Amino acid sequence: MVKIKNRDKPLIAAMVLLLLLAAGCFGILAYSTYRDQTVNAFTVGYGEIAIEEDFKPPRKLLPGISIKKEVAVANTGPVPCSVRVLAKYTSSKMIKFSSVDFNTEAWTAKGDYFYYNSILQPGEKTIPLFTSIQIQDNVSQAQLEPFDVLIYAEAIQADGVKWD
Repeated sequence: MVKIKNRDKPLIAAMVLLLLLAAGCFGILAYSTYRDQTVNAFTVGYGEIAIEEDFKPPRKLLPGISIKKEVAVANTGPVPCSVRVLAKYTSSKMIKFSSVDFNTEAWTAKGDYFYYNSILQPGEKTIPLFTSIQIQDNVSQAQLEPFDVLIYAEAIQADGVKWD
């Protein structure tokens, strides 16, 4: 067995400490420089729609008339989309004196909106939400007032996105 002299002990301790320090530095350096990189490209699909309306306003608002107003939505964008439409009267009085022939086979009413039951592909148009507004015939001319049915439509990308 080799006997270590007292004067060599500090030198050996310093060398061991330096060796441990170097090993630690190289370990930290190796750990911190290890990288694995993956590039994920995300694209955003956007829905573009246009409200298409065929509307023939009457010359005069009369009891019992049917007003042609055909409302549909066209997908003018590049991605399939889900569509919903809000139809609002501008006169709360006329809600009582008229009715709208909403298409409940192709559209589903939820809250204030009507949701189209199919995905709308680019270039396609929905089945009309409604085609006419009927003024009741048991109302007097004095009870009638001018009104509009405002149409507001929204679309979202159909893939992986749902309406709240």
